Amino acid sequence: RADCLEHGLADMMIRTMDSLSPYLLIERRHLKEILREHGLAGSGLVDLDTSVRQAQLAKAELLLLGSFALEGDQLTIQVRLIRVSDQRILAQLLWKDLSTKVLTAPRTLSEKLLTSLGNPFDPARLEGIEKQIPTTIDVAKSYYQGLSAFDEGHYPEALAHYLDAARQAGDFRKAHPAVLEIYYLLGRSEHAVLFARELAKSYEERGEASGAVEYYFA
Repeated sequence: RADCLEHGLADMMIRTMDSLSPYLLIERRHLKEILREHGLAGSGLVDLDTSVRQAQLAKAELLLLGSFALEGDQLTIQVRLIRVSDQRILAQLLWKDLSTKVLTAPRTLSEKLLTSLGNPFDPARLEGIEKQIPTTIDVAKSYYQGLSAFDEGHYPEALAHYLDAARQAGDFRKAHPAVLEIYYLLGRSEHAVLFARELAKSYEERGEASGAVEYYFA
């Protein structure tokens, strides 16, 4: 459960801030590639010095750090926005509520972060965010368990979680390319083709031509 929250909270904050903020965010995959090039692929964001060093390698100006604590049903999330050049804390926020309400945390925290930095909050920019962030706890749990297994190189386990997320994804679209990626990594291209074909048909039946074309070509 902790691994799921660790990956999930970071990813949901990235997606929300990317939609709302004027900043260019560095994707987790791009950051991992940068760290791998510098021989730091195995080092996690374990302390401030390490985090700042990694942010400098990525040529980032701002660093958003987060931590959480789960006690029973209560979840506490703390985030800090730090200027990389002098390590000054520009904003520090706390979110505390029932763990079942965790999906509301990224929007609340992102809104408060932007407000503290003098950037207006425009809710209209969140249109379509449901394609990037799970809308139910069950989907979030399956998807981020898959992400955790993927990062650890446990591809069959990751596939099982991603497929579970895809079955109940609704408007959440990130589970679908994740399934295709795992199929190819496992050398099961025929399964990827069948999965993509079924997705394309479902989009076509709903009148979503762009989605249908995307997966017919996939």
